[in-house]
Amino acid sequence: RQLTLMTCSPHTGFIELATMNDTISGDAIIEPSKSSDFKMFLLFLLLIGFQLITIQWKNRSPKTYNTVTLVGLWTIPLIISITNGFTRFVFIWMSYFVGTCIVLKPALRKPIDPMTPSVYHHLYTVTYAIGSFAYVIFLIEFFGFPGLLSTQIGMSVFELSILLLFYSLYFGLLGRDTINEVSGRMARVIGFYNEDGIPTRHLRDHICAICGGDLSEGAKDDEGQPLIHSLSCNHKFHDSCIRGWCIVGKKDMCPYCREKVDLKTLVKENPWETQQLWYLNLLDALRYTLVWQPVVFFIFHYALK
Repeated sequence: RQLTLMTCSPHTGFIELATMNDTISGDAIIEPSKSSDFKMFLLFLLLIGFQLITIQWKNRSPKTYNTVTLVGLWTIPLIISITNGFTRFVFIWMSYFVGTCIVLKPALRKPIDPMTPSVYHHLYTVTYAIGSFAYVIFLIEFFGFPGLLSTQIGMSVFELSILLLFYSLYFGLLGRDTINEVSGRMARVIGFYNEDGIPTRHLRDHICAICGGDLSEGAKDDEGQPLIHSLSCNHKFHDSCIRGWCIVGKKDMCPYCREKVDLKTLVKENPWETQQLWYLNLLDALRYTLVWQPVVFFIFHYALK
């Protein structure tokens, strides 16, 4: 029997070994496959069940859901990076954290600097621009034009595009959710916004209800006229303020009268602007992947130990 196994081909030799009851039984061959299928099925159930739970949680108590998700968004990727020794991500995260504290500091003061809402919108625009740039690089590499680009930083252009795309999406999402938490507080401090009822201050025609500044001040167009956006309710705001309120701060209503706002009316008819809605949807989808899926995998890993 041993001589037969030594002289046969590798394929037939494997068959001979599989039929030897004293070496490998039929149950031992089938069992790993069954175990693997069961684990995959259990993981699938966990992913679906956890997603249903988070959806119900978000619908029943959006404030607690958003707060817990924001804490997870700040901490879970950092913990994973520290555990696996991803020093570059840890360094960039710490730099972003310090920068965020500096930027958010004016929002916690009274009175609030009128330029604060526009600064938040500009920061969001930077992450969006980096993500768009990374996506263009990715497409160039993907469709076979590697000779057009080169890098001298020890990684391929493709790897660089993926890295920039991830960082722009993660920090764009992190900044957007963080600003969402403080934007309502800023508006309440100014006095033109109240989540529970009537605002404490009367809005005059020449005042922006978001920053409290004069509409004649702020960014200007090419003709020197102030960039002002008027909603369907006829309330007027600085263009960057209302964009920061609705697009970055995720508020879909007028900050003064609470009338619904269509985000499409804030997006200009050009490719740069129209892609923002797609970018925002991508950020929302990424939130579950970065926060709740690692929790599911953690539960799955230790449940099978």
